[in-house]
Amino acid sequence: NPAYAAVVFFMFAAIGIGVGCWLFKQIKGLGIFVIVGGILAFFLGVATIVSIHNSKKRERERQENILKSGMSDIDEMTGREFEYFLHSLYIRMGYSSKMTRASGDYGADLVLTKENEKIAVQVKHSINKIGLSAVQEVIGARGHYSTNGAWVVTNNYFTKPARDLAASNGVILVDRDTLARHIISSKQLSNQAATGKNQSK
Repeated sequence: NPAYAAVVFFMFAAIGIGVGCWLFKQIKGLGIFVIVGGILAFFLGVATIVSIHNSKKRERERQENILKSGMSDIDEMTGREFEYFLHSLYIRMGYSSKMTRASGDYGADLVLTKENEKIAVQVKHSINKIGLSAVQEVIGARGHYSTNGAWVVTNNYFTKPARDLAASNGVILVDRDTLARHIISSKQLSNQAATGKNQSK
């Protein structure tokens, strides 16, 4: 944990400088080395904190850039990029989002939580309509991840058999049109949040 490491650096820096000052009075040669070590630990702590701040800033900027994507941009994404896009989108919409492993995901690419909701999400980026298998996979994921909801989200549409199976198993299908509405909703929420911050200043 980088934040924990920074605290440890500062702690050792304080101890090192304190001990160094005492030793400097007792054994001048040894004391100066301990003081220098303490100062180095201090600067390492500062560097770690700056690194954490910059990393968080880059992540915020990455999510902002992703969420500016329109449907034409989404169609050009890879499958993994689409997963990152949805991860950022649903965080913006008030969900906590956890991405599963790229392989061996047990039928869910994201797990969303919000209040009493826990949702297994199967993500399908495709140039073709999505069939039965995606719905079957997310039904299995709902049990594996112990969720009370299951979604399949795509940049395309669903076949009739997929729609029928989803309807009989309580699976929510988010097709291209519904996804566009989610994107609009996230932008409205973002604008409202920005307006609220400006009014509070």
